Amino acid sequence: MTASATNRLHGSAFEFLRNSAFDARNFFDQTIDTPPYKRNQFGGSLGGPLKKDKMFLFGTYEGYQQRLAVSSASIVPGTAARKGLMPDGSSVPGLKPEMLKYANAMWPAPSTPDRPDGTAIAYANPKNSVGENFGLARYDYVISSKDSFSANPPMMMARGESRGEEEGVTRIMWLSPGSALKHSACKKRTFSLPEW
Repeated sequence: MTASATNRLHGSAFEFLRNSAFDARNFFDQTIDTPPYKRNQFGGSLGGPLKKDKMFLFGTYEGYQQRLAVSSASIVPGTAARKGLMPDGSSVPGLKPEMLKYANAMWPAPSTPDRPDGTAIAYANPKNSVGENFGLARYDYVISSKDSFSANPPMMMARGESRGEEEGVTRIMWLSPGSALKHSACKKRTFSLPEW
């Protein structure tokens, strides 16, 4: 439900900000400072007359933007395994050398020395971003002292996008694809009952 406008122009604005200045380092962060994080939620409302005492318009907007680097730790093949060697240093039996380029492309590079089992740990802080926009509007028309008309088309353009970057690879994922547009309208008639 949205408020209707009045004969006076009125509105409001807001902003909420959160960033990495307020965060502590995660146990898995392999950075000196906390990974980048910025969240903005902002918007406002505006309403007023299009024609005094007859036609009114009221609208709101809200935007949400987030840029975040999420820490992750993965177990990956170690440096020796990427060269086709077993943990004891011997060659992998029957390994075709052309397969190594695929093994090296499938996993991120290790961040730690090889462990005894031939694996290592890869630390990463892939960045992702999300952006969403929402809007609502309401139109009111006073036909007479007993009749009025209102239309309330919410324009929810909730298009969210998440991007992750890791080792030069960019993935795009649509959180809520497309735009939803819905309309509603109503006519109101006011009746007075005679006094008893």
